Amino acid sequence: SDMKEPRIAAEIAKQLQKFHQVDIPGSKEPQLWNDVFKFLKKASVLKFEDNEKQKRYEMISFREIQDEVKELKDLSDLLHAPVVFAHNDLLSGNLMLNDLEG
Repeated sequence: SDMKEPRIAAEIAKQLQKFHQVDIPGSKEPQLWNDVFKFLKKASVLKFEDNEKQKRYEMISFREIQDEVKELKDLSDLLHAPVVFAHNDLLSGNLMLNDLEG
């Protein structure tokens, strides 16, 4: 892959840095934690008609999961990492190299 070539990897990193500095309109508040906690709230009250499923489901400690997620959130808050415009598809296989411009 192109990532093995240091020059290209460095160029990709440089472009990503520019990408992360694009100012996008809207809230800069992370939505991830809200979504995770909303999901856990809904998941914790699910009911199954199948008794076996219900019994197994009731063995899940959503309180414990929520506490662990809260701990992760608190740890990530310490990093003061800004919310930036990013894209998971910026993989080396998705990038085109212009041979003329190097």
